[in-house]
Amino acid sequence: MIDLSSLPPWLSETIVFLAIVAGAYLLSEIVVLIINLVKRYLAARTDTDLDDKILDAVKAPVRYVMIFVGVTIALKRLDLMFDEKYDWIFKITSAVVFVAFALIATMLLLRMVKIFTRWYADKVASKTESNVDDELLPLVRRILSLLIIVIGAMTVLDHFEVDVKGLIAILGVGSLAIALAAQDTIANMISGFILMLDRPFRKGDRIQLATGETVDVYDIGLRSSKFMTFDNTLIILPNHELVKAKVTNLSYPEEAIRIVIDIGVAYGSEIEKVKAILLECANSHESVLKEPPPGAFLVSFGDSSLNFRLVCRVGQLREHWDTAEQLRCKIYNEFNRAGVEIPFPQRVVHVMRNSSD
Repeated sequence: MIDLSSLPPWLSETIVFLAIVAGAYLLSEIVVLIINLVKRYLAARTDTDLDDKILDAVKAPVRYVMIFVGVTIALKRLDLMFDEKYDWIFKITSAVVFVAFALIATMLLLRMVKIFTRWYADKVASKTESNVDDELLPLVRRILSLLIIVIGAMTVLDHFEVDVKGLIAILGVGSLAIALAAQDTIANMISGFILMLDRPFRKGDRIQLATGETVDVYDIGLRSSKFMTFDNTLIILPNHELVKAKVTNLSYPEEAIRIVIDIGVAYGSEIEKVKAILLECANSHESVLKEPPPGAFLVSFGDSSLNFRLVCRVGQLREHWDTAEQLRCKIYNEFNRAGVEIPFPQRVVHVMRNSSD
């Protein structure tokens, strides 16, 4: 054992200081070891890895916090031993330790937000039918992270007796000025929230815009939404325009879509025979749904033809174009084989002769 009383005061206090810090470090390592043991115990008995990630996240902050606690205790002991003229040194070191504590707490909370949002995205949001949580999670994560950073900064400023109320007032006025300058952007963001919550269309849906274009929903963002055209180009529209406009969702409430084919045949054709050919063409196509069954109808008497309509459905919107084109080709070939005439426009002209002739 070392007799500290026989040593010079500065040396004995230095040894005590280092011993306290070393003891804090050793204690922190013991706590980390206990956390690792708890992690192994939980990993063997739980199905989720959330607890493992939380314990991994707290290991480093716990180590640093315990070390800084030891440093704080040692500094307070030294502060009592030295004259008042050295108080400024301990004030600076205490301020540094406080800032370090604030940074550690802020980083720990940011890690927790990251862990919980990722866990929710992997385990919960990915299993839900709605995409709302998938699209809102990144925004929620950013808002929570920003809130934690602001609270941490305010805590540090308040510790150093900075007028936080005045700063908040300045930030409020500045936020109002920014809001007025960026009102279009804010309107688009609010509209983006409405689109994500109201769900008039979803990513991947086929819709018809108010301008008449039929497009696929490529992405729904906070400020704008993107739509893919059949030419493989993107249409980008601000969200506030979409909220106010009429949008026809071709994929909702179900993706099955109707195919309508109109065709005219010559007068004198057998109606039942024409209907049978139309139904046979639809029923034999692999993409045409059996329920509801296809239907063939005589819809009108035209100037030159009897006008029929074939109505059927396909299961997916992307099959609509190809199936309709294949049905038209098949109907034309079957009419030719059966001798059913598809007439040209005709006019009957009566020539009146003058009785004097």
